[in-house]
Formats: sequence, C-alpha cells, structure tokens
Amino acid sequence: MVAILLMTIMNFLNSRTNTLADKLKEHQGVGPGFDAIRVYLSITIMALHSLTLAKGLAAYVGSPSWIHNLALSLLPAFFGLGGFLVTGSGIRVNSVSKFVWHRFLRIFPALALEVFLSAIFLGAIFTTLNLHDYFSSNEFWIYFKNIIGIINFNLPGVFLDNPFPRTVNGNLWTLRPDYYGYLILTGLMLLGIFSRKKLYLYFLLISFMIFFGFDFATEVGKPYFVPKDSALVFSFLFGSLLFLKSDIIPWRLDILLFCLAFYVFLGQHGGYSYLSSAAIVYAVIYAGMIKIPMPSFLKLGDYSYGIYLYGFPIQQALVAKFLWIREWYILFPVSAVLALTLAVISWHFIEKPFLKLKYIIR
Repeated sequence: MVAILLMTIMNFLNSRTNTLADKLKEHQGVGPGFDAIRVYLSITIMALHSLTLAKGLAAYVGSPSWIHNLALSLLPAFFGLGGFLVTGSGIRVNSVSKFVWHRFLRIFPALALEVFLSAIFLGAIFTTLNLHDYFSSNEFWIYFKNIIGIINFNLPGVFLDNPFPRTVNGNLWTLRPDYYGYLILTGLMLLGIFSRKKLYLYFLLISFMIFFGFDFATEVGKPYFVPKDSALVFSFLFGSLLFLKSDIIPWRLDILLFCLAFYVFLGQHGGYSYLSSAAIVYAVIYAGMIKIPMPSFLKLGDYSYGIYLYGFPIQQALVAKFLWIREWYILFPVSAVLALTLAVISWHFIEKPFLKLKYIIR
C-alpha cells in the first residue's frame, strides 16, 4: 500500500492533472453527480436497513463482510459530501446569519414535520397503549426533542414486537454529528477563522492530527455497527478541506483506486478508522465530478433528505403491520416506493417553499 501511495504521488508530481477545482469550473461550479449520489446513498441505506428491520440485528451481524464494509462507508460519504458542499455555501454567503438561516431552512421545517407526524399519527396508530396514556406519557413529549438534536428513538408502546424493537426512526441519530459539523463552522465564522483560508487550513490540519492521534492510540474511531459520531464529524471536516484546497487536490483515477483499496483492506481495523473515512470522502467527491445517470423524475427535486427522514419509520410500520413483508427483498422495494413518494411531497410542499425564504436575510 505504501509503495502504491508513493508511486501515485510521484506520478502526480511529474504530470499535469485536473484538480477538483478544474472539474468544478468545467461544470459551472457544480458537481454534476452530487444530486444522484445523495439519492443513491439514501436508497442504499434503506436497502441495508431492510435486512436489520425485517429480521433483527442478528441478521446484519451474520451478513457477509462486504455488506459491513458497504454499510460503514455510506455515512462518511454522506457527511464528507455535506462538508464539501456546505463549505462552498459558507464561503459564498460570507455571513454567519445567512449561513445559519440557510442551514435552518434546509433542516428544520422538514424534520419538524416528520417528527410531528411520527409522534401524532404513526405512534397513535401503532401504540399498544390507550390514546390517553400515550399522549400523556413523558416519552411522547420527549420525542419532540429530536428536532433540536436531543435524540430519542422511542415512542410509548410503539413497535415493541418488531424484530428491531422500539425504534421509531433510527436514522435520527445522525442529526447529532450533523449539528456538530454546522456548529463548528458557525463558531469558526464567529471567530473570523473560517473566512481566512490559511487559518482555517491550520485549524483543520491540527484537528486531523488530534483525530489520528486518538484513533491510533485508543482506537476511538473504530466502528461497532455504525460509524462513531467523531468519525462522521471528521468526514464532514475532511470534505470541507477538500473544498478549501480543491485548487491543488488532483482528480485522478489512480488516487480513487488507492482510496478504495485502502478502505477495503484497512477500513475495519482500529487506528485506521479516520484514514479510511478520508478515503471514502475523496472517492465520493471524485465520483461527484462525473455525470451519473439518474431517472428523469428524480431530477425534479432534491429527494435525498425526505428519503432519509421517512425511510426508517415506513419500514418499521410495514414490518409491524404485515408479517409477509419480513424479508428484505420484499420490504425494501415496497418501502422505497412509499418513502420516495413522501420525499417528493416533502420537497415540493415543505422543503422547496421554505428554501425560497433564504433571501429574507440579506
């Protein structure tokens, strides 16, 4: 692996190559594959969840190692892409108030609606309690804290007998590291560090040294069933670094292949968790510079967030209601259609209208 890395570096030094910035300029500042990647990542996560939700956690634990490798790569890819795009947005708006307002509009309206629908309607339909006890339970009211990143998966008496019991929306745990990433960028904007590229670069490099030190010393980033919060924050910041230095970071197939090989062979080993996340982030940014085929109806909106919000509770509801659906290859296509339908509704009637309010703050 070291020899391959050295050869890659030497090849790059000895030849002119496209950079990430070159590829962005080629496409008017937009990665042509980013929208497709987000949708496909969301759908792939649903497919993997189908196994666990249909059969329970033991089914995932006993699945082939390539499934574990794939599963552990998806969220770092999402967060790295998010860090890349959000950094670009932050640099363009160059304003703390605008940045916070834009993030608020992108996240909270759709999230608040999903949490409300899950608590008021889904929970009321599937709870084993009478409705008076359900709506008066502390657990019911605590569920609304999910909107601000205080995560609680349970609603009283809901999904108790599912193969993956009690969890209404397991996807919401990723809100916490997502908020951490946004808070870090907001704090750096307030301190005047984010807008000063050299200072921000130093911040990122020092942060990565600390991440790597802890990982190799204590295996703090080693995943269990899902990536650690810190690995996702790292991925977000590494994506930010790739945008910040996109003018010197090469867009090369050999680097992509090295990153993929590094992840496959070392991604599961303690001490390499953050390095393997970095490899995945480069791979997803590389792929985002390519035009990726996508059905025309999926190009009408950004449906990935809606799929993320609604996929898990829809699958849990189907598993609770229909015993015949408790096979992943049945659960996945049925739930994917329903989740995509709600994602389309969410985008066109909630997300997109709220995003039009971005320019209230100038």
